[in-house]
Amino acid sequence: MRTLVAILLLFCLPGCDRPAPVDPMGEIAKPGPLPVKLWINGLIYTSDEHNPQADALVFDEQGVILAVGTSAALRTAWPGAETRDLEGAVVIPGLIDSHGHLHNLALSKTRAQLRGTRDIDDIVRILKEHEKNLSDGDWLLGRGWDQNDWPHKEFPDKTDLDRHFPDRPVLLDRVDGHAIWVNSAALSLVDRDLSGSWQPQGGFIHRDASGQASGILLNQAEQIVEDLVPPETEALMSRALDLALQQMVSLGLTGTHEPGVPRKVIERYLKKIDENRFPSRVYVMVGGVGPTFEWLCAQGGIA
Repeated sequence: MRTLVAILLLFCLPGCDRPAPVDPMGEIAKPGPLPVKLWINGLIYTSDEHNPQADALVFDEQGVILAVGTSAALRTAWPGAETRDLEGAVVIPGLIDSHGHLHNLALSKTRAQLRGTRDIDDIVRILKEHEKNLSDGDWLLGRGWDQNDWPHKEFPDKTDLDRHFPDRPVLLDRVDGHAIWVNSAALSLVDRDLSGSWQPQGGFIHRDASGQASGILLNQAEQIVEDLVPPETEALMSRALDLALQQMVSLGLTGTHEPGVPRKVIERYLKKIDENRFPSRVYVMVGGVGPTFEWLCAQGGIA
């Protein structure tokens, strides 16, 4: 059976909360004004425990659902509606990701895409192609690698990158964001000695047999190198956020709960919302006490 994800179903939650009542015989409340769209002959999951399924729905130009019920009843009530036959396709309410990182998704749009790579050679090929668009002095950034997808499932190290990128700093985020893989050019920019046995609080520096940083840093240790990466321009991140939001809604994700969001990103979201260019909902959580938390408290919260 084909699946049709009705993204609009939760775009306007107030409207979804108050669909026109439909009884088992197909009697419906007074129809709303035209123009409206009518979808018929679907398998519609309503999230209403009293009427969990329907085969038709009507919604207006703003995406507000006016009625859910049977195809026959809704066609009678809205004879002039623009009608689409779903031919048995499934319609579900919009999905909410309870732990997602919209900002990281946007950031990934500015970097080499490494998800699904099969081995280190595959990664190098993608990186070399991505490097063609960089200027001298730019960092080579990527995201999405996962050593568990490779024939040899051990962490890589800096030498794998040094052979191909001896001079340009390289930083590659693992698929889950909990590890980075960097080359010697990136490590050389760190203003502290990474050798020895010490570890940063909340993080871990992988080291080779001689005690030198291998090029893999985990969790809080990532900041040691990530803080050196020049920030992306606001124009670039704005375009990247648009792409990330488009990807979200294309998958039926109409909301997400995002932890650890800094002030600059919150302000970017607010700007998009003010411009009516944020086609989703986001529940933002700051990353503990600090400047962003203090700023948010001074705002009295944001809703």
